[in-house]
Parts: sequence; C-alpha cells; structure tokens
Amino acid sequence: MEPALLPHVEEQHRKFLKEKGNADELAGSDLQSALEMYKERGQWDKCLEKAKTHSVQLYHRYVAIYGAEMIKKGRNNKAIAVFAKYGTPLKDNVLNIYRHLAKESFEDKPDNNPAKEYVRWANLRQVLANVSKELQQIGSPAMGEFENMATIAHY
Repeated sequence: MEPALLPHVEEQHRKFLKEKGNADELAGSDLQSALEMYKERGQWDKCLEKAKTHSVQLYHRYVAIYGAEMIKKGRNNKAIAVFAKYGTPLKDNVLNIYRHLAKESFEDKPDNNPAKEYVRWANLRQVLANVSKELQQIGSPAMGEFENMATIAHY
C-alpha cells in the first residue's frame, strides 16, 4: 500500500468500527471515541478501566462524568457510590458535585431499609473524607468545609 494512503485507510477503519459499534477494537486506534461509546451504552466499568490504563486525568474525567450523569438522573445515592468506588477526582467544578451530594443527603428523608441507609451514609462519609484529605494535600481553603461535612455525615 502506498504510504500516503495509510492515514485515509486508518480513518476509514475507525469510521467503520464506530458505525459497527465495536468499541473494544476501536479503543486500539481511537480511545476517546471508544470511551464515548462505552459511556453512551452505560458500560461504565469498561469505560473507566480503559480510561485508567491511558491516564489518571482521563480516568478522573470519566469518573466525574459518571457521577454527574447519575445526579442528572436523580440517582444521588448511586452517584455517591460511584465516587466511593472509583475515587474522588478534584478536577474542574467537581467540588460542587460533592457539595450537592452532601446537601441532598443531609436534607433527604431516611430510607425505610436500614441496610441501604447504612451503605449510603458510609459511602458519603468515605467520599467526604477522601475529598478532605485530597484538599488538605493541595492546601485548599475548602478543606475545612469538607471536613465539617464529613463530621456531620458521621452523626
């Protein structure tokens, strides 16, 4: 094959993979498109696994997107669980997401299922403690606010 045609052939191959929905193979040549495909399908574990192998920044970006999407769907407990499981990135305006989740949890009525309530509060405490620790490491003035929220979540 003529070397000048290689970029065109590669682009057509990526286009074909996108159209076929083959995210696994697409990840080898166009990771960003593959991650978006996983995200759109709700395959978050795969999305985050692939992003993590590429870079911490990309991983944190998709963790934040996953949490934000759960909030948009009204699934705050799931968003808290996402951050408890995958970590608490401090990029962009994600502190506002953590504030929102804490505020909503503090104002929320308790669930009738004590086991669910325990998990929700344990996850929230973990998320707020992690955020506080990370803010302390970077010397952020918001650290005190998150320490206070973590303390409130204990009671």
